[in-house]
Amino acid sequence: MPAEVSEAEWNFLVDYFSSDAFKQMSERNNTNKEKQEMNHICGRKSFQAVSFDARDPRIGKEPNLQKPWKMTHMKSGHWVNDVSAEFNDKLTEIVAEQTQEVEEGTDVDPIVNAAFVKLVGEKSGYCRGQGSGVKPPSRRSMHVTQEQLQAQQKKVEEERHKRESVECKLIEVENQLDEEQKK
Repeated sequence: MPAEVSEAEWNFLVDYFSSDAFKQMSERNNTNKEKQEMNHICGRKSFQAVSFDARDPRIGKEPNLQKPWKMTHMKSGHWVNDVSAEFNDKLTEIVAEQTQEVEEGTDVDPIVNAAFVKLVGEKSGYCRGQGSGVKPPSRRSMHVTQEQLQAQQKKVEEERHKRESVECKLIEVENQLDEEQKK
């Protein structure tokens, strides 16, 4: 018996840990832990604490959800397991698809966060894999972000068409100049 525990508390603990209810709960927890595919390396530190520590010290902005994911699933530059690496590859692919038409300098964190939530899923108002403190973006904010992304993509497409038409006109003018020079 440890010195800081009273005899009554010790007897209670012995009875509790030897009870059938505790043994069943412990067995169930062991079975559930064995099913877990993506382990993290941050120990008892919560995902929220990791994200808080990674925030920008000047403005206090926390990073997008992918950065704490990397911090909690990579060790010495290597993924702790293949499932975590595959997840990050899928996330990077989705983000790349959605941001290829976005103007440079645009904040892509909302896009990364939306893609992260889409991949891990939501469960009862929290992001799976991020603990109970990380709330998924609201449907409304995700909808607004999608609308902004689509508007930007449309603008980029219009600019591309304008540039192509100007290039075509430039080629026509150059051809006309060449013909006039030949004459």
